[in-house]
Amino acid sequence: MSREDITVTVYNQSGRQVFSSRKSPLKTKRTADLRITTERAGGFDGLVARTPIVSAHTSKVIGYLQVTNALSSYHRTMNRVTNTIYLVSFGALVISA
Repeated sequence: MSREDITVTVYNQSGRQVFSSRKSPLKTKRTADLRITTERAGGFDGLVARTPIVSAHTSKVIGYLQVTNALSSYHRTMNRVTNTIYLVSFGALVISA
């Protein structure tokens, strides 16, 4: 995967990591169905999607998939927008005085 803020991790039935596209920022949590949440832990602040992997033959859970998105671009853009609003507000205050 080329996007540095997205990590795809696959776990087996017992929760042991089988594959990861890069170092996973979070540990897995088993889930019975698809869950998409926002989470903050350590240096991570972003979206996490977790879902079980179900066998097409037996319909049993054979593992878990976790996709994390640190939303780095989003956070960077929001900081720029906030700083721009502060700067424009300060400029308007100075001009109006």
